[in-house]
Amino acid sequence: MHTLLSLPRQANYERLLYWANGFLAASAAVLLATVLMCYPFEQWFSLPQLIVGHLSMLASATMVKISYVGRCIALYSLKREVR
Repeated sequence: MHTLLSLPRQANYERLLYWANGFLAASAAVLLATVLMCYPFEQWFSLPQLIVGHLSMLASATMVKISYVGRCIALYSLKREVR
């Protein structure tokens, strides 16, 4: 036994960390774009586009939270500092 955490399991947490970081970055970018679309630049968009923007804002904020939780789980399981 190499460590308390077996190697295949460790690889799964490394993979989770990789994907969680990617989704965190992508969903944060979409969240920023939708906030800009729906508030300072709202006059440039039609009402249906703003409705889609607000729904996208809700979905991207949810994805930020879910991907951050996945990141924290992976870091904790890999015994790294969770920030």
